[in-house]
Amino acid sequence: MQQINKKPRKRKGIMMAVLSLFVLTGLYGALEYGKGNQVQHAKTTEKENRPLDLAATDDGEPEPIDVEREAGTEVEPVEQQGGKQPEQQVSTEQKPDKKPPAEPSKKPPEQPAGEKPQPSVPIKQPEVEKRPDPQGTKQTGQQVAYLTFDDGPTPFTPQILDLLKAADVKATFFLLSGQIERYPDVAKRIVAEGHAVGLHGVTHVASKIYRSPQTVLQEMDTCNDVLQKITGVRTDLIRVPFGSYPHLTLPYREAIAHSGYQLWDWNVDSTDSSALSVPSDQIYRQVIEQVTHLKHSPVILFHDKKTTSEALPGILQQLQAKGYGMHRLSSDLPPVTFWN
Repeated sequence: MQQINKKPRKRKGIMMAVLSLFVLTGLYGALEYGKGNQVQHAKTTEKENRPLDLAATDDGEPEPIDVEREAGTEVEPVEQQGGKQPEQQVSTEQKPDKKPPAEPSKKPPEQPAGEKPQPSVPIKQPEVEKRPDPQGTKQTGQQVAYLTFDDGPTPFTPQILDLLKAADVKATFFLLSGQIERYPDVAKRIVAEGHAVGLHGVTHVASKIYRSPQTVLQEMDTCNDVLQKITGVRTDLIRVPFGSYPHLTLPYREAIAHSGYQLWDWNVDSTDSSALSVPSDQIYRQVIEQVTHLKHSPVILFHDKKTTSEALPGILQQLQAKGYGMHRLSSDLPPVTFWN
């Protein structure tokens, strides 16, 4: 009976030893747990005492950082109290292998539509023909007007010559070859009295004279030959019928220049050929009004007509009253054309 009672006691001792070991293990774990909490609390306190991140939002939560935006930037250390600096935190996040966007290439500003680009090397501009420098202006300061008469000689040319002689002024007459042959004595008188003569062609028909540059030159050469035959003089002054615009395009003008002729148009139109017979008072008003508003020396277009001769005395008187001297054209002057 005694042998049977000893086994339970032995089991009870073993159980007590196991229980004691378990209790000791629990106490040891509790102690270690407490130490861990103290370390974690210390770390939390240190983190809360750090300065706020500049990327934090109004709620105190850090704002997500754009990796591409921050790629390549350095983190500047923030100085703390006591002169110590926290260790720089290195992000374990792998940055994308992406180069920053290249700066856009600088292109020259686009030229506005329809506008030519400026050349890098200055281009010499062609010289523009100047307006006539009035004869005598530099010497006497007098303004100069140039009276010109087309389509002569006619039966009214002698009266015009008488008026010019009485006023002691000179003019320029652009003559037609057929009229020179019809009134040879008047053509001779024009030259003899010191006026300038120019060529006005042969046909005075646009469809004939303007067929080509060669037809223009042929008419002027023919007219010059007739002038020389009758008067003994030649001239290099020409005025084409109806004026140079729009008939005389660049090829025509180049041909004329190469031939040695000097082309003249006008800048004051008396309108005496705007109708079969224009009243003399209209001719007078047109000339004086245009001359008054003109900034350059007037080159006045007249024709050898009856009402023109009637308007001429008043025009001459008014021009002289305005201080104009009246001279003839010459090849020494820069010509006035509709192309300059």
